[in-house]
Amino acid sequence: MYIIAGTKVVRAWMGRTADYCRMCRGFQPAKVVNVKRVGHVYYIPLGRGTSLNLEQTCESCGSMRTIQPGEPEPAVLRDRRADLEWLLAETNPNAKADWAERLSHEARLRSGTTSPQERMDAMVESFGLANLLLEMRTGEMRLDSLSGAGCMTTIVAAFGAAAIAETLGQMNTENAIVAALVVGGILGVFTLILIARDGGRYTKRKILPILARALRPIRPREEEIEQVLSLLRENDLKIGRMLTTQQIVDAMMFLHD
Repeated sequence: MYIIAGTKVVRAWMGRTADYCRMCRGFQPAKVVNVKRVGHVYYIPLGRGTSLNLEQTCESCGSMRTIQPGEPEPAVLRDRRADLEWLLAETNPNAKADWAERLSHEARLRSGTTSPQERMDAMVESFGLANLLLEMRTGEMRLDSLSGAGCMTTIVAAFGAAAIAETLGQMNTENAIVAALVVGGILGVFTLILIARDGGRYTKRKILPILARALRPIRPREEEIEQVLSLLRENDLKIGRMLTTQQIVDAMMFLHD
């Protein structure tokens, strides 16, 4: 008899806090989880486990900050309905003073009184944070509904082709298996293409609107966006290959206040 035992990583919700989000360019609510390694038997957790770190994730854009052991832990409120102002008052009352310099810098970005280099640095920061969001998605090994539907269709169609062919008596069992493999192979190729393009679809659907909101206060020119994208491509950052200048310009134009 085999006993399935070992350790697994779990994320335990601690509560919510409020903090400055560099991607959102303002204060936002954030959830805080405790990332723990827990022993298990047949995947049933044993004990409280060992804390590895904390993760603080912006509830608006999904940007995450990792808090390592020994670093100050954020105060949290175990209230899923508390609004931003209440969270700031209860968990981070000094936030506006702590971020005063950054808030002043953001005001200058919006008024257009920063230097060209400061504008470029602000754009690079936003693109870098967007790339982290994409890397997080890639690391999770998750697929969108289109890729999932492709996988399911391939499996169902392959078995269906074999069953129908054998039921109708047009093929013996061996040929029915061959038919299933052919159908599954053809659909499998299309499914692999869908999976390969999952990152691009996710970038345009989820990350592009977030990036556009981060860039719009800066009002970047097309040549500035292209300059940053070229820099990202040179450094082999995925976000630089996933988006074009025109897509970003269009996304900023269609944002709602």
